[in-house]
Amino acid sequence: MLGRLVAFASHDLTNLATQNRWPLLLTFVDMVWGTFVTALAALAGFSAIRTLPPGE
Repeated sequence: MLGRLVAFASHDLTNLATQNRWPLLLTFVDMVWGTFVTALAALAGFSAIRTLPPGE
């Protein structure tokens, strides 16, 4: 999860530094939202794998 936060932070902080009208609030909201959605997708994938029968 920390890796995704770093990835989103890299993207958003770059935009904050280079775009004239990039809002600071958008930077933080996007980092939190992206990290949450990525964690949710990872949890869904993990849950799906756990429910499958073991392979042969």
